[in-house]
Amino acid sequence: MSLSKEEIEREIRRHPRWHYQFDLAGVRTPIHQPEWVNRHRQRKRYFFDPLAEAGVFEGKRVLDLGCNAGFWALQAVRAGCAHVVGIDARASHIEQAKLVFRVNDVPEGKYRFIRDNVFTGDLGSWGEPFDIVLCLGLLYHVCKPMELLERVSRVNRDLLLIDSTVHNDPRSMIVLRHEPLDDPRMSADYQLVFLPSPAAVHDMAVANGYACRTLPPAFDDWEGCEDFRDGDRYAFVCSKHSSLAGVYGDTTAPPRR
Repeated sequence: MSLSKEEIEREIRRHPRWHYQFDLAGVRTPIHQPEWVNRHRQRKRYFFDPLAEAGVFEGKRVLDLGCNAGFWALQAVRAGCAHVVGIDARASHIEQAKLVFRVNDVPEGKYRFIRDNVFTGDLGSWGEPFDIVLCLGLLYHVCKPMELLERVSRVNRDLLLIDSTVHNDPRSMIVLRHEPLDDPRMSADYQLVFLPSPAAVHDMAVANGYACRTLPPAFDDWEGCEDFRDGDRYAFVCSKHSSLAGVYGDTTAPPRR
């Protein structure tokens, strides 16, 4: 049953903080940082659209880790995936995602949103295996990045897409940093988290059976994207079997300081 405009507005107001801006049947969610409207548009063009345009998502099973309000899960559905599962540790994000999918009339059989911890959750209950795993904006918020990639590899048959803040150093290394647990953008369990360098992301991915490629950002508007511009954030496309030849061109981003 569809929701009226008044019902949608009421449901949106139940969640005072939205990380992504959605147009829900003509009602826009109040994004917390307005300049990030462009940021999310640029991120989508940067690492997601080339895969979608190449038909990589068509008919695939997708796992979206740290799914937030379902922004990337919705892109996967629009790109033709057969089924998407979103995992997030915060109940408010799961409620937002369910609202987004309901208003967008996504058939219930095409998705599941589960409140769970990516480290302690029962992998078998998520509906494995998955052809594609999305790890977008999550890796740098965890205290056990190697364990995360080990768990991902167990349920992932082929592609892993990572978008992460990085320690801007050419060496393969990880540094500790502190995050507040009361910020919904940050860690959900430990205040101490690990920030990997691009080379460390590559080495951890390779150790878990992937070929890994660092993607150079080429944005047409850097508003809200200064970390990408300055080499403090990258996307990485990792694969077990698919070559993805030509999907992203022939360039690979070098580590920068």
